[in-house]
Amino acid sequence: MMTRSFLNVPDGVLSDYLVDGRLSIEMEVKIKKEKVYGSSWLRKFDDDEAKEFSDVVLLAGTQEFHVNKMYLSLHSAYFKSLFSSQKSAKSPKKSIIKLEDVHPMDLQSFLEVLYGEPAISDYSVERLLLSAEFLEAKTVTKRCEEFLEAKSRTSRKRKFETAVRFDLESLKRKCIDEAETTAEIRELAPENADELEPQEWKELFLKACSFE
Repeated sequence: MMTRSFLNVPDGVLSDYLVDGRLSIEMEVKIKKEKVYGSSWLRKFDDDEAKEFSDVVLLAGTQEFHVNKMYLSLHSAYFKSLFSSQKSAKSPKKSIIKLEDVHPMDLQSFLEVLYGEPAISDYSVERLLLSAEFLEAKTVTKRCEEFLEAKSRTSRKRKFETAVRFDLESLKRKCIDEAETTAEIRELAPENADELEPQEWKELFLKACSFE
């Protein structure tokens, strides 16, 4: 509750606005610029080094990402197509390409992984997989799969669900192979049968039969 001294108004002025002796104030705050990253990010894409060795600027939201066309084209079919469709600029200035459908934080994480930073965690891996799917980047998908296989602490069931959702064959196989009882196989099976393909049901069935 704000006091009269804090609001700097004389006694009696606020009496008509008090409810049970309390004053409620509604404030509207407008954020002029979104700050995408800070000290927690592993790599910056708008510092002097990034600007020096880049030849294109990606704009996501209000955040600029200075990157290399060739490197992104090699690892992302989306960016390869995007850059190919851009007309060669005669100006010595770098071209700026606005990405309408990519959130700046997702692009930041995606680029960090693509550039080799250890930026994958159980918290971020599914969003990274979504970004990799949208941006058609097999390298990022593979690194996410390797993380889930070797470093993730999430449950086997959750890993299997992720493997099915993003068609991660190696992870899917690992989840099934590591199951040691019929109960663990049963745990992998979703409640909705349509979530698995017939071949996946077959693999679960054969694994369950191997315990008999």
